[in-house]
Amino acid sequence: MFVSFELPLFIAWLALSSLLPGAILSFSLLRKEELTKLEKLFIGFGLGIILLPLIPFILYLVLGVKFSYTIALVSVAALYIMAIAALFISRAYEGIRLPKEGLNLALPETPMAALKTYGVAICLLLLIVSGYMIRISTYSPVFQELDPYFYTDTAQQLLTMGENPWNDQTSWYPEVEVNHRIIPALSYLEATWYSLYSSGGEYNNMLLAVIASMYPPIAAVLAIFFIYLLVSAAAGREWGVVSAGIAAFVPTFIYKLTAGEQEVQPYAFFALTFFFAMYILSLKKGGMKFPVLAGISFAAVALGSSSQILAVIAVIIFSMVQAVLLFVRDKDAAGLKELLHINLIVFLTGPLLGSAILKDVF
Repeated sequence: MFVSFELPLFIAWLALSSLLPGAILSFSLLRKEELTKLEKLFIGFGLGIILLPLIPFILYLVLGVKFSYTIALVSVAALYIMAIAALFISRAYEGIRLPKEGLNLALPETPMAALKTYGVAICLLLLIVSGYMIRISTYSPVFQELDPYFYTDTAQQLLTMGENPWNDQTSWYPEVEVNHRIIPALSYLEATWYSLYSSGGEYNNMLLAVIASMYPPIAAVLAIFFIYLLVSAAAGREWGVVSAGIAAFVPTFIYKLTAGEQEVQPYAFFALTFFFAMYILSLKKGGMKFPVLAGISFAAVALGSSSQILAVIAVIIFSMVQAVLLFVRDKDAAGLKELLHINLIVFLTGPLLGSAILKDVF
């Protein structure tokens, strides 16, 4: 059975539903942070990927509203409302100025000056684009392993039944009861993509398989970026690009995040690197914004994979070592208080939104 699929149309819906509202939200929240526009753009992309499926999931969990094409549209609209509200609350629109006398671009005088000014951004974009093109080339309605079929059933149930039932009767004896209530962040994301792409049309299993195979390369793009952001926050942007380049072309990283490998690992790679990057930025910059973003990304780890234990263990080990170092070096305990403050925000926001309430109840 053949299926018609237009990749440019899917990318257009991806940009409209996740990238654009996420970017507005990111530029608004991080208006005064010392991050480049490209960094804010991809942080926003990650936020859009996380927040878009959370809206229909919370509607179902709290109000019992089943998923449908209308709910997909409502979710996109709600994300735009959040983004526009953040734009006006932060007054980020005040920094937008149109040129009064034509377009005046201040171009670097020499190639070396251009490389120094834009080299990191150009290299990062090349890595992201090439990493995506390598991985998207294998997309197909036929998966490369058996596990993706199981995970795609979660989105199929949302599209055909509006929910994941407690017993979906997909098991054999002696496992008489089984369900797919496991990865709501991923299943609601795929169901929303399918609904937007098909405009609420008749369900097609092959089309869902193709759309599901779109997600690993996108997760790879975001993982590559957040590896860059993580390392650049700790060691500088040049080393961030080097680290992202290594990650982008490691054979195993290509294989496990290529189209057709629709498992939970790609989402875990994206969400974990997002979490670690935001956590490091929280330690470096302080304040409330990055700890809250770290908490949101931890929620994504919990709701989209089974890897939240890795995030928790890593933070516990780091906090123990860091606390000892701060205790030895910091006589007034200011560093210890800041570390405690950050961890408190992260692990109140994350588990509250991600696992302690939502996932366990689901």
